[in-house]
Amino acid sequence: MIKKYLDNVFKFLSNFRKVDKVKNKADVRTVNQGFVNLLVYGGLIVFVLIGSVSGFRAISLYNQVETLKNQVQEYEAVSKEISSIKGGIDVSKVRQYMSDFLKVFINYESTSSDSRLQELDKYFAFSMSNYTDTVKESRALTGQSLIAVAEEEDFYIADIKLSYDTVESGQTVSRVRVLAVPFQISDGLLSIISPPYFKQEDVLLGEAEPLKRRDIDEVEQVDEGLQKSVSEFLVVFFEKYASSNETDLKLLMNESYFMGGQYVVDTIQENTLLIYKESEYVVVQVTVDFMDSGSGAVHSENFTLHLVEQDSGWYVKDLYHYFKK
Repeated sequence: MIKKYLDNVFKFLSNFRKVDKVKNKADVRTVNQGFVNLLVYGGLIVFVLIGSVSGFRAISLYNQVETLKNQVQEYEAVSKEISSIKGGIDVSKVRQYMSDFLKVFINYESTSSDSRLQELDKYFAFSMSNYTDTVKESRALTGQSLIAVAEEEDFYIADIKLSYDTVESGQTVSRVRVLAVPFQISDGLLSIISPPYFKQEDVLLGEAEPLKRRDIDEVEQVDEGLQKSVSEFLVVFFEKYASSNETDLKLLMNESYFMGGQYVVDTIQENTLLIYKESEYVVVQVTVDFMDSGSGAVHSENFTLHLVEQDSGWYVKDLYHYFKK
Protein backbone atom coordinates (compact mmCIF):
# COMPACT_ATOMS: atom_id res chain seq x y z
CA MET A 1 0.00 0.00 0.00
CA ILE A 2 2.86 2.29 0.94
CA LYS A 3 4.51 1.47 -2.33
CA LYS A 4 1.40 2.44 -4.22
CA TYR A 5 1.26 5.74 -2.34
CA LEU A 6 4.89 6.54 -3.22
CA ASP A 7 4.31 5.73 -6.86
CA ASN A 8 1.46 8.18 -7.00
CA VAL A 9 3.61 10.90 -5.39
CA PHE A 10 6.45 10.45 -7.88
CA LYS A 11 3.96 10.44 -10.71
CA PHE A 12 2.53 13.74 -9.49
CA LEU A 13 5.93 15.32 -9.11
CA SER A 14 7.01 14.18 -12.53
CA ASN A 15 4.54 16.63 -14.00
CA PHE A 16 6.85 19.51 -12.87
CA ARG A 17 10.16 20.35 -14.65
CA LYS A 18 12.71 23.13 -14.60
CA VAL A 19 12.31 25.70 -17.35
CA ASP A 20 15.08 28.21 -18.12
CA LYS A 21 13.81 31.82 -18.06
CA VAL A 22 14.13 33.46 -21.40
CA LYS A 23 14.84 37.20 -21.36
CA ASN A 24 12.54 39.39 -23.38
CA LYS A 25 14.09 40.40 -26.60
CA ALA A 26 14.79 44.11 -26.77
CA ASP A 27 12.65 46.14 -29.07
CA VAL A 28 14.60 47.54 -31.94
CA ARG A 29 13.42 50.88 -33.33
CA THR A 30 14.39 52.24 -36.68
CA VAL A 31 15.48 55.95 -36.50
CA ASN A 32 15.42 58.21 -39.50
CA GLN A 33 18.85 59.52 -40.59
CA GLY A 34 17.48 63.07 -41.04
CA PHE A 35 16.37 63.13 -37.43
CA VAL A 36 19.85 62.08 -36.33
CA ASN A 37 21.43 64.83 -38.41
CA LEU A 38 19.04 67.35 -36.91
CA LEU A 39 20.04 66.37 -33.39
CA VAL A 40 23.73 66.49 -34.17
CA TYR A 41 23.71 69.81 -35.99
CA GLY A 42 21.26 71.30 -33.53
CA GLY A 43 23.61 70.43 -30.71
CA LEU A 44 26.51 71.96 -32.58
CA ILE A 45 24.53 75.15 -33.18
CA VAL A 46 23.64 75.38 -29.49
CA PHE A 47 27.31 74.98 -28.52
CA VAL A 48 28.32 77.60 -31.11
CA LEU A 49 25.70 80.04 -29.77
CA ILE A 50 26.83 79.48 -26.20
CA GLY A 51 30.43 80.01 -27.27
CA SER A 52 29.52 83.19 -29.17
CA VAL A 53 27.61 84.67 -26.25
CA SER A 54 30.50 83.84 -23.94
CA GLY A 55 32.89 85.40 -26.45
CA PHE A 56 30.85 88.57 -26.71
CA ARG A 57 30.64 88.83 -22.94
CA ALA A 58 34.37 88.30 -22.66
CA ILE A 59 35.01 91.00 -25.28
CA SER A 60 32.59 93.37 -23.50
CA LEU A 61 34.24 92.67 -20.16
CA TYR A 62 37.67 93.21 -21.70
CA ASN A 63 36.55 96.55 -23.15
CA GLN A 64 35.13 97.59 -19.78
CA VAL A 65 38.37 96.65 -18.07
CA GLU A 66 40.38 98.57 -20.67
CA THR A 67 38.12 101.62 -20.30
CA LEU A 68 38.43 101.48 -16.52
CA LYS A 69 42.18 101.05 -16.84
CA ASN A 70 42.41 104.12 -19.09
CA GLN A 71 40.26 106.12 -16.68
CA VAL A 72 42.50 105.11 -13.78
CA GLN A 73 45.58 106.11 -15.78
CA GLU A 74 44.00 109.47 -16.65
CA TYR A 75 43.03 110.00 -13.02
CA GLU A 76 46.54 109.14 -11.85
CA ALA A 77 47.99 111.55 -14.41
CA VAL A 78 45.66 114.33 -13.28
CA SER A 79 46.38 113.52 -9.65
CA LYS A 80 50.12 113.73 -10.29
CA GLU A 81 49.63 117.01 -12.13
CA ILE A 82 47.52 118.44 -9.30
CA SER A 83 50.00 117.19 -6.73
CA SER A 84 52.79 118.78 -8.76
CA ILE A 85 50.94 122.09 -8.92
CA LYS A 86 50.08 122.01 -5.25
CA GLY A 87 53.62 121.07 -4.44
CA GLY A 88 54.81 123.86 -6.77
CA ILE A 89 52.91 126.60 -5.01
CA ASP A 90 53.92 125.72 -1.51
CA VAL A 91 53.06 129.10 -0.02
CA SER A 92 55.39 128.81 2.95
CA LYS A 93 58.31 127.98 0.66
CA VAL A 94 57.49 130.80 -1.78
CA ARG A 95 57.08 133.24 1.11
CA GLN A 96 60.46 132.30 2.58
CA TYR A 97 62.20 132.51 -0.78
CA MET A 98 60.70 135.91 -1.61
CA SER A 99 61.54 137.21 1.84
CA ASP A 100 65.19 136.35 1.35
CA PHE A 101 65.14 137.77 -2.17
CA LEU A 102 63.61 141.10 -1.14
CA LYS A 103 66.24 141.64 1.51
CA VAL A 104 68.78 141.63 -1.29
CA PHE A 105 66.67 143.36 -3.91
CA ILE A 106 65.37 146.28 -1.80
CA ASN A 107 68.06 146.87 0.79
CA TYR A 108 70.82 149.07 -0.55
CA GLU A 109 73.88 150.88 0.72
CA SER A 110 76.40 152.52 -1.58
CA THR A 111 79.22 150.65 0.12
CA SER A 112 77.73 147.25 -0.78
CA SER A 113 76.39 147.87 -4.31
CA ASP A 114 78.72 145.38 -6.00
CA SER A 115 78.02 142.58 -3.54
CA ARG A 116 74.28 143.27 -3.92
CA LEU A 117 74.42 142.62 -7.67
CA GLN A 118 76.42 139.46 -7.10
CA GLU A 119 73.78 138.21 -4.67
CA LEU A 120 70.97 139.08 -7.09
CA ASP A 121 72.68 137.03 -9.78
CA LYS A 122 72.22 133.95 -7.60
CA TYR A 123 68.43 134.44 -7.65
CA PHE A 124 68.13 135.23 -11.38
CA ALA A 125 67.96 132.50 -14.01
CA PHE A 126 68.46 135.08 -16.79
CA SER A 127 71.67 136.84 -17.69
CA MET A 128 72.28 140.19 -16.01
CA SER A 129 74.29 141.50 -18.98
CA ASN A 130 71.31 143.53 -20.20
CA TYR A 131 69.77 144.07 -16.78
CA THR A 132 69.95 147.51 -15.19
CA ASP A 133 69.36 148.05 -11.49
CA THR A 134 70.90 151.31 -10.35
CA VAL A 135 69.99 152.65 -6.90
CA LYS A 136 71.28 156.05 -5.89
CA GLU A 137 70.04 156.42 -2.33
CA SER A 138 70.06 154.08 0.64
CA ARG A 139 67.01 151.89 0.92
CA ALA A 140 65.82 149.66 3.78
CA LEU A 141 63.06 147.08 3.68
CA THR A 142 60.56 147.61 6.53
CA GLY A 143 57.78 145.16 5.72
CA GLN A 144 56.53 142.62 3.22
CA SER A 145 53.51 140.42 2.54
CA LEU A 146 52.92 137.78 -0.12
CA ILE A 147 49.44 138.73 -1.38
CA ALA A 148 49.03 136.46 -4.44
CA VAL A 149 50.56 133.66 -6.49
CA ALA A 150 49.22 133.40 -10.04
CA GLU A 151 49.82 130.38 -12.27
CA GLU A 152 50.84 131.06 -15.85
CA GLU A 153 51.64 128.56 -18.63
CA ASP A 154 54.65 126.91 -17.04
CA PHE A 155 55.63 129.33 -14.31
CA TYR A 156 54.20 131.46 -11.51
CA ILE A 157 54.07 135.14 -10.63
CA ALA A 158 54.25 136.16 -6.98
CA ASP A 159 52.76 139.52 -5.99
CA ILE A 160 54.42 140.95 -2.91
CA LYS A 161 53.28 144.06 -1.10
CA LEU A 162 56.31 145.68 0.48
CA SER A 163 57.27 148.80 2.34
CA TYR A 164 60.65 150.44 2.60
CA ASP A 165 62.35 153.61 3.77
CA THR A 166 64.47 155.63 1.37
CA VAL A 167 65.83 159.13 0.92
CA GLU A 168 64.16 161.61 -1.43
CA SER A 169 65.26 165.24 -1.67
CA GLY A 170 67.33 164.81 1.45
CA GLN A 171 64.37 163.52 3.48
CA THR A 172 63.73 159.99 4.70
CA VAL A 173 60.37 158.82 3.38
CA SER A 174 58.40 155.59 3.53
CA ARG A 175 57.05 153.96 0.41
CA VAL A 176 54.65 151.10 -0.20
CA ARG A 177 54.81 149.19 -3.50
CA VAL A 178 53.64 145.94 -5.07
CA LEU A 179 56.39 143.91 -6.74
CA ALA A 180 55.59 141.10 -9.20
CA VAL A 181 58.19 138.32 -9.41
CA PRO A 182 58.03 135.66 -12.19
CA PHE A 183 59.52 132.37 -11.01
CA GLN A 184 59.68 128.67 -11.66
CA ILE A 185 59.94 125.69 -9.34
CA SER A 186 62.03 122.65 -10.18
CA ASP A 187 62.65 119.83 -7.72
CA GLY A 188 61.37 122.08 -4.97
CA LEU A 189 63.87 124.86 -5.80
CA LEU A 190 62.80 128.33 -6.94
CA SER A 191 64.40 130.55 -9.53
CA ILE A 192 63.41 133.97 -10.89
CA ILE A 193 63.10 133.66 -14.67
CA SER A 194 62.40 137.30 -15.64
CA PRO A 195 63.14 140.72 -14.12
CA PRO A 196 60.74 141.65 -11.31
CA TYR A 197 58.43 144.56 -12.05
CA PHE A 198 56.40 147.00 -10.01
CA LYS A 199 52.64 147.12 -10.49
CA GLN A 200 49.64 148.94 -9.15
CA GLU A 201 47.93 147.16 -6.31
CA ASP A 202 44.62 145.57 -7.26
CA VAL A 203 41.67 147.69 -6.15
CA LEU A 204 39.44 145.54 -3.99
CA LEU A 205 36.99 148.24 -2.98
CA GLY A 206 33.46 147.40 -4.09
CA GLU A 207 29.91 148.52 -3.48
CA ALA A 208 27.15 146.67 -1.68
CA GLU A 209 23.83 147.33 0.01
CA PRO A 210 24.41 147.87 3.75
CA LEU A 211 22.55 145.94 6.45
CA LYS A 212 20.01 148.50 7.62
CA ARG A 213 17.84 148.70 10.69
CA ARG A 214 14.22 147.68 10.17
CA ASP A 215 11.80 150.45 9.28
CA ILE A 216 9.49 151.39 12.15
CA ASP A 217 6.48 151.23 9.81
CA GLU A 218 7.04 147.57 8.93
CA VAL A 219 7.22 146.13 12.46
CA GLU A 220 4.80 145.53 15.31
CA GLN A 221 5.62 148.16 17.92
CA VAL A 222 5.41 147.57 21.66
CA ASP A 223 3.62 149.65 24.30
CA GLU A 224 5.36 152.27 26.43
CA GLY A 225 5.57 150.01 29.50
CA LEU A 226 7.37 147.28 27.57
CA GLN A 227 9.58 149.86 25.85
CA LYS A 228 10.70 151.23 29.22
CA SER A 229 11.32 147.77 30.69
CA VAL A 230 13.47 146.69 27.76
CA SER A 231 15.41 149.99 27.68
CA GLU A 232 16.33 149.57 31.36
CA PHE A 233 17.47 146.02 30.69
CA LEU A 234 19.70 147.16 27.80
CA VAL A 235 21.68 149.48 30.08
CA VAL A 236 22.49 146.60 32.43
CA PHE A 237 23.08 144.09 29.66
CA PHE A 238 25.56 146.16 27.64
CA GLU A 239 27.53 147.10 30.75
CA LYS A 240 27.96 143.39 31.54
CA TYR A 241 28.61 142.67 27.86
CA ALA A 242 31.43 145.24 27.71
CA SER A 243 33.04 144.05 30.95
CA SER A 244 32.84 140.42 29.69
CA ASN A 245 32.06 138.95 33.10
CA GLU A 246 31.32 135.30 32.38
CA THR A 247 29.19 134.69 35.47
CA ASP A 248 26.97 137.70 34.81
CA LEU A 249 26.59 136.99 31.10
CA LYS A 250 25.47 133.40 31.71
CA LEU A 251 22.51 134.84 33.65
CA LEU A 252 21.64 137.31 30.88
CA MET A 253 22.16 135.49 27.58
CA ASN A 254 21.88 132.06 26.02
CA GLU A 255 25.33 132.02 24.42
CA SER A 256 27.93 134.20 26.07
CA TYR A 257 30.04 136.49 23.93
CA PHE A 258 33.08 138.31 25.31
CA MET A 259 34.60 141.58 24.13
CA GLY A 260 37.76 141.03 26.13
CA GLY A 261 37.11 143.09 29.26
CA GLN A 262 38.92 146.28 28.23
CA TYR A 263 35.81 148.18 27.06
CA VAL A 264 33.10 150.24 28.69
CA VAL A 265 29.82 151.52 27.25
CA ASP A 266 30.18 155.06 26.00
CA THR A 267 26.71 155.59 24.53
CA ILE A 268 23.60 153.60 23.69
CA GLN A 269 22.36 155.58 20.72
CA GLU A 270 18.70 156.12 21.53
CA ASN A 271 17.98 157.56 18.08
CA THR A 272 18.80 154.12 16.61
CA LEU A 273 16.84 152.12 19.20
CA LEU A 274 14.00 150.07 17.74
CA ILE A 275 11.98 147.65 19.88
CA TYR A 276 9.26 145.52 18.31
CA LYS A 277 7.53 142.15 18.51
CA GLU A 278 8.25 139.30 16.14
CA SER A 279 6.88 135.81 16.68
CA GLU A 280 7.65 134.77 20.28
CA TYR A 281 10.44 137.35 20.67
CA VAL A 282 10.78 140.97 21.57
CA VAL A 283 13.40 142.21 19.11
CA VAL A 284 15.84 145.04 19.73
CA GLN A 285 17.93 146.79 17.08
CA VAL A 286 20.36 149.41 18.34
CA THR A 287 23.79 150.97 17.82
CA VAL A 288 26.13 151.09 20.84
CA ASP A 289 29.38 153.04 21.20
CA PHE A 290 32.14 151.36 23.21
CA MET A 291 35.27 153.02 24.57
CA ASP A 292 38.62 151.32 25.02
CA SER A 293 39.38 151.95 28.69
CA GLY A 294 43.10 151.98 27.94
CA SER A 295 43.43 154.21 24.88
CA GLY A 296 40.14 156.08 25.06
CA ALA A 297 39.30 155.16 21.45
CA VAL A 298 35.57 154.88 20.74
CA HIS A 299 33.91 152.71 18.08
CA SER A 300 30.33 151.79 17.17
CA GLU A 301 28.73 148.35 16.85
CA ASN A 302 25.29 147.37 15.60
CA PHE A 303 23.17 144.77 17.40
CA THR A 304 20.01 142.75 16.92
CA LEU A 305 18.79 141.04 20.11
CA HIS A 306 16.02 138.46 20.42
CA LEU A 307 14.63 138.76 23.95
CA VAL A 308 12.33 136.48 25.95
CA GLU A 309 10.78 137.42 29.27
CA GLN A 310 11.44 135.15 32.22
CA ASP A 311 10.50 135.30 35.89
CA SER A 312 13.85 136.90 36.67
CA GLY A 313 13.53 139.46 33.86
CA TRP A 314 14.62 139.73 30.25
CA TYR A 315 16.93 137.16 28.70
CA VAL A 316 18.88 137.37 25.42
CA LYS A 317 18.00 134.27 23.41
CA ASP A 318 19.97 135.30 20.30
CA LEU A 319 22.52 138.05 19.63
CA TYR A 320 23.64 139.24 16.19
CA HIS A 321 26.41 141.77 15.58
CA TYR A 322 24.48 143.41 12.76
CA PHE A 323 20.98 144.58 11.86
CA LYS A 324 19.19 141.34 11.04
CA LYS A 325 16.19 141.50 8.72
